[in-house]
Amino acid sequence: GLSFHWHGLSMRGANEMDGAVGITNDPIPVNGSFIYDFRVEDGQSGTFWYHSHNHLQRAEGLYGGLIVHKPKPWWESRDEAAEHLVMLGDWYHRTAGEALKFFSHPGAFGNEAVPDSILVNGHGAYNCSDAVAARP
Repeated sequence: GLSFHWHGLSMRGANEMDGAVGITNDPIPVNGSFIYDFRVEDGQSGTFWYHSHNHLQRAEGLYGGLIVHKPKPWWESRDEAAEHLVMLGDWYHRTAGEALKFFSHPGAFGNEAVPDSILVNGHGAYNCSDAVAARP
């Protein structure tokens, strides 16, 4: 299953939409559906982000950005072309499960696994000449 947790948006009056699996709601089952229905409060405009809050899905890339504009009268134009959303993410050159093993190992002393490189809007670059040759 999966869920979406919204960073920076108030879920006042809609706690069940917060997406914290096991705390505010159950995960959406495989082949299931769920409609997130919450109101963005007055004054909550800006750039926010969301991510899955179930298992290791965020580390595997299930996250994104959300732009909330201030309400404008319909007669005022908005220059949408001037906006660019940039999402930065960690890129582990191993599975999220392997990174979690490091993080949860007592010898890690609570330190997070350091990402091998960075993703910009889901894209990364890596010099594969440094990769260790392996066969399945």
